[in-house]
Amino acid sequence: MTSPLLHDTTLQRPFWNRWNAETREHAVDEMPARQRREVLEWLATRGRRDLDIIDVGCGAG
Repeated sequence: MTSPLLHDTTLQRPFWNRWNAETREHAVDEMPARQRREVLEWLATRGRRDLDIIDVGCGAG
């Protein structure tokens, strides 16, 4: 049986935030910039102007 503390997001959040801030890239290189362009071009071809949020994932988990 697992402890509920293992899944407590209140305890996990500070660890994740610290890890993410210390280990993730701090600048946008060509790959994510190209991905952004591709997504914006794809959306433009759909003619959608009523979208507030698009979630395509970050690939980090």
